[in-house]
Parts: sequence; C-alpha cells; structure tokens
Amino acid sequence: MFSTDDTIAAIATPPGSGGIGVVRLSGITLRYIDLREADRLARKEAKRVVNLLRVVPEQPRTDKDIRTDAERAVLRWERYGPFDAVAIDVVDGAAKLTGWVESPFKRNEIEERLARVDAIRDVLNDLRVQGFS
Repeated sequence: MFSTDDTIAAIATPPGSGGIGVVRLSGITLRYIDLREADRLARKEAKRVVNLLRVVPEQPRTDKDIRTDAERAVLRWERYGPFDAVAIDVVDGAAKLTGWVESPFKRNEIEERLARVDAIRDVLNDLRVQGFS
C-alpha cells in the first residue's frame, strides 16, 4: 500500500543555495504520535517547519470509539483531579479538547496522552490553564 521510499522530510531549499532553515514534512504516517515526533525532531534542527504530514490509520475507527478511548486516557490518568474539567469531541478522527486544567503541565500531558490513542488523526488543544488566587 505505502512505500518505505516515500519522502518524509526534505530541506525546502534548492541544491547549492544557502540553507534558510526551513524543513518541509510531507507524506503519511499511521499514527498521530509519529507525526508529533517527526515535527519535534525537525524543530530541533530548523528555524521553521512546514508540516504537511497526514495520519492515515491502518484500521479506520468510528469517532465514537476514538472518543471513548480518548476519554478513558484522560479520566483514568492519576493526575486528573477535581479542579480539571476536560471535554473531548471527535470529528473525522480529529479530537478537540476544551475546558480547564490546573497547570500547563497537565495541558501538555493530556494532549500527549491523546496522541497515543489509536486512529487519532489530529488533536486541537483548546484547554485553558486556570489561575488560582
């Protein structure tokens, strides 16, 4: 189905030109976590990353099944507490997070936990960090 010879990353500068530090990621990946990792590694080496990678899961799943697994990943996390309120909506395999969490760490970790859910294509993290006074 997919060739291992497909281009995943390429420097977006013509040969012989001075590098301007832009990396273009293109192609497909089977898991969202792999897309995130490719993006993270490219950002270590480049000034700018154009990420055109697409997630195409091997086994398609319904949005309802993805949402069930995503909710389980968040609600069963031992650090999810009474001051956190996270809603998850899934449309066409893309999860949208809304609500509030106690800290920036929790905001990032919840997104990371969803990235590991099977058949997730994208995560839009609209979680807000609530301030306590």
